[in-house]
Amino acid sequence: MAQYGKTDKGPGKWFRKGISLFEVMDMFPDNHTAELWFAEIRWPNGPTCPHCLSDNVQSNCSHPSMPYRCRSCRKRFSVRVGSVMQDTKIGYRKWAVAIYLLSTCIKGISSMKLSRELRITQKSAWHLLHRLRAGFRRPQGLFAGPAEVDEVFIGGKGKHSLRGVFWGLGGWPSRGPKAGEGADR
Repeated sequence: MAQYGKTDKGPGKWFRKGISLFEVMDMFPDNHTAELWFAEIRWPNGPTCPHCLSDNVQSNCSHPSMPYRCRSCRKRFSVRVGSVMQDTKIGYRKWAVAIYLLSTCIKGISSMKLSRELRITQKSAWHLLHRLRAGFRRPQGLFAGPAEVDEVFIGGKGKHSLRGVFWGLGGWPSRGPKAGEGADR
């Protein structure tokens, strides 16, 4: 029998390198630590205003929920403004744990499971997951990928429809047995 960490036989197996849930909880013991981590990830060169993109920002303002103030446009902001966390009252620590759970679960995580894990309502968990999935999506413009178009006519009177037709053994449509006939034709 293999010792722990000695085998890696593919996805879905018991061995995986990475951070555990206990290590995530140790990384973020409170909301303030998680907020500082989000600020470090979002602004590696110091905070910038999400409204005017100025880097002339005053930190540690006295406002409890908006700790930054732009000196150019005079608007207050936090790490949440302009991100998927905007306009939510869910704490930074719960956001960090939700990101971990969503990104490490192979088959994803349901809103019911997330609501039990984070001790929030199912509706809040659903909105949180919806925003995270939208944030994970790659930005694409209209018709950004390859498009393939065939000649197709959709609509009409329906006189050539395949209503009442089922696909036979040869892959071609055939009429089913008529009324009064058996299945053996």
